[in-house]
Amino acid sequence: MSPRVVLMQGLPASGKTTAARKLIADAARPLRYVGLDALRWMLAAEPRQAWWAPGAEAVTAAAQAGLVRALVDAGSDVLVDGTHLTPDQVDPLRAALAGVDVAWRVHAVVTPLDVCLARDAGRDQPVGQHCIRRLAADHQAATAAGWRLTPAWLAGAVDLEEVAA
Repeated sequence: MSPRVVLMQGLPASGKTTAARKLIADAARPLRYVGLDALRWMLAAEPRQAWWAPGAEAVTAAAQAGLVRALVDAGSDVLVDGTHLTPDQVDPLRAALAGVDVAWRVHAVVTPLDVCLARDAGRDQPVGQHCIRRLAADHQAATAAGWRLTPAWLAGAVDLEEVAA
């Protein structure tokens, strides 16, 4: 059986990590968690502002892709917790797993922008309204241009589940 790679998709504060925890708890086989925020913290070891330093996001995405590839090579199923709203956010994973037989699953958490903004405002370390609005606009532009996490784009079978949070 091919390893399964579950990509969470949604705006910050949409409920992705909460949904990820439930998916992991309910999984029939162990599902390894690779969260982008956790990697940002681990690599920067500083407050969130350091995450957005020039080049920091590219390094974090490369580390995430390498970790996912290593886990898949070891036969693990992997849940990748990140926004995955635009092609450039998924490209490092797609490249790292090119030619590898994996079963992709996209778990899209669909939450209204105003709800995400309100949730984020109540966090101890908010992402910020500007960032969430920019990601929402980027996602809207990508989907308006026809981009979707599709089987052809990921070069494998995709099971898409959209959930409202």
